[in-house]
Amino acid sequence: MKLTSQALVSFSAAFAAGLLGCRATAGLVGNEYADPQAKMEWIARPELDLPRSDHPTVFIRPFKDAVGAGLDLTDQIRQAVVGAGYEISDSRDADFQLVATLRHFDKAKSFDGGESAMKAVQAVAPIVGTIGGAYAGSGAGTVGIIGGAVAGGIMGSVASAAMENFSKVYEWDLILDIELNERVEGGFIETRSRDESATSGSNAVHGGESGGRTTNDHRQAEITKEQSHLRNTFRLVACAYQMRMTREEALSSLLPRLPNSVSSVMP
Repeated sequence: MKLTSQALVSFSAAFAAGLLGCRATAGLVGNEYADPQAKMEWIARPELDLPRSDHPTVFIRPFKDAVGAGLDLTDQIRQAVVGAGYEISDSRDADFQLVATLRHFDKAKSFDGGESAMKAVQAVAPIVGTIGGAYAGSGAGTVGIIGGAVAGGIMGSVASAAMENFSKVYEWDLILDIELNERVEGGFIETRSRDESATSGSNAVHGGESGGRTTNDHRQAEITKEQSHLRNTFRLVACAYQMRMTREEALSSLLPRLPNSVSSVMP
């Protein structure tokens, strides 16, 4: 019973270190993944003309969560518009119309973020557990020493596995599409064309003979429409990563940076 209690105490201490000490230990050894990090990059960023009015305005359309991630970034978009020096307007005739659509937000992958010092701790954990267990069981004679060593080694191995698991770095990716439509004085005529083709086929066997039929369907349409705003699209690709980063921690790293990133694409 004494040996079991000692082993349980050793296991609890080692396992707690594995669960709670991974980020702290990583910080002590200078591991960059101990702290949250985030990166943002714009794809297909067109050049826009500056609005001619002294007080440029932006009409913000309702935010679209196209992937059902449960995010509403309306506040961040409004902060971006105001931060760029624009006034938010309720009129669609504003200098710009802005549409933000969330295309992706999810945990992308995990990778090993353990540095050499942390790996060294993991490597010696079973050895330390074995020695500690043997010492703890020394009061029970040879049997106690052997039993304690075995129990301590097992506990050390479990703690090492826990540390390895909790040193995994989780990456979260976010993709946001921004449509920024600029008003054109006097309007313009926009022509859209659509070309669709479809092929279907069937085969039949009758009286030992086979036959087939193929049908081709081709449609072409052209639409001409008068527009007041010229469409421009941007795509923001962002990621956040840290040891054992949760969804909430990823959002805490990404959302504060979002307004400045969106402001940067405003002319």
